[in-house]
Amino acid sequence: LIFYRGLHCPVCKKYLEELQTKINMFKDKGVNVVAASMDSEKRAKISTEKWDIESIPLAYEMSESKAREWGLYISNAIKDAEPEVFSEPALFLINKD
Repeated sequence: LIFYRGLHCPVCKKYLEELQTKINMFKDKGVNVVAASMDSEKRAKISTEKWDIESIPLAYEMSESKAREWGLYISNAIKDAEPEVFSEPALFLINKD
């Protein structure tokens, strides 16, 4: 489970696009990859359309309280293109047990 900042983040875009090139290695090992953010559905759809991440499903509209439950740091916008609040990136490996 990958938490990313959202559409406004060029570092996240690069990270997820690089992950896309390795996605089959994860699938071959039985690992399912999902990326989640606090972005709206509209912003997540734009990310899916504009970023080269066709094999990575994006979960969206995560609440701030849910992000905090995961222990994610919450940031406030400092630029106009950013959402008012968003979670910082994180990576969790979840055992099927």
